[in-house]
Amino acid sequence: PTRVIGTISCTDASAAHKRMEMGLAISEAYWGQGIATEASREVIDHAFSHFDLERLQYGCAFENKASFRLAQKLGFQYEGKLRHAFWYDGRHGDIMVLSLLRYEWEQQRHRFIS
Repeated sequence: PTRVIGTISCTDASAAHKRMEMGLAISEAYWGQGIATEASREVIDHAFSHFDLERLQYGCAFENKASFRLAQKLGFQYEGKLRHAFWYDGRHGDIMVLSLLRYEWEQQRHRFIS
């Protein structure tokens, strides 16, 4: 109960544009257990419930197919790829960009409550 196994954050907030960016990282030992899905749903609900958001963005490395599938499971829609958007391990990497809009979250949330 006292061990940190990962992080989830909402950063790069823009009140003027009603937008935030969500990011997450979880220790590989905890992958595939539903922890990231459950925790991410709580963060998404909190963000849309407590902030005047229209859009929540999510980006993941092109090679990280599990993170991409997680975002899709959470209702995020794929928008495109940012080429050479970050530097990691001695090379440039591409980022896949996804987003969840308020009305999509509301529809999704309604399904879970019903």
